[in-house]
Amino acid sequence: MSTSIAHFAHSAFVASSEPYDVGHALSDANWINAMHEELENFKRNQIWVLVESSPHCNPIGTKWVFKNKQGDDGVVGIDYEETFAPIVRLETIRILLAFAASKGFKLF
Repeated sequence: MSTSIAHFAHSAFVASSEPYDVGHALSDANWINAMHEELENFKRNQIWVLVESSPHCNPIGTKWVFKNKQGDDGVVGIDYEETFAPIVRLETIRILLAFAASKGFKLF
């Protein structure tokens, strides 16, 4: 594991406020660290590879969403018991497609 990935592997960053846009987020060290953590997770999980776009394609835009996770009581925090997968892995899509094909399901 590289030093930069190891640095963020077990980190959690919580900011006291939610920025209105990326400009505001870039003025807060906690949001900058959270963005770095997200990008390092993409690299570690091999989610995407940056490539040159072809002149005949129309790239899909993306947008950062800045939200603090809040508990039922409204307190900003981290629930270490909850797990989720914000990114679908290619293996998961293959399993879904194989299952749908074997059962004759239509996917939309």
